[in-house]
Amino acid sequence: MGAHVSKKSVIVSSTHRFSSELNSYEAACRSDVELQSFDMILQARANHVITTLATGVQTLYAG
Repeated sequence: MGAHVSKKSVIVSSTHRFSSELNSYEAACRSDVELQSFDMILQARANHVITTLATGVQTLYAG
């Protein structure tokens, strides 16, 4: 049979990989003004979407 990989080890491995990538992205943002601008716009748009969805859910359950 094949090697057994536990769900926990996959989660730990994925978390480490994403953490490493996020650290690299944050470092790049600190050194690149254009990337900082892109990141700020992306965060603003993401926040707008989250707020819109949250408002929609509140309205749905309030009515």
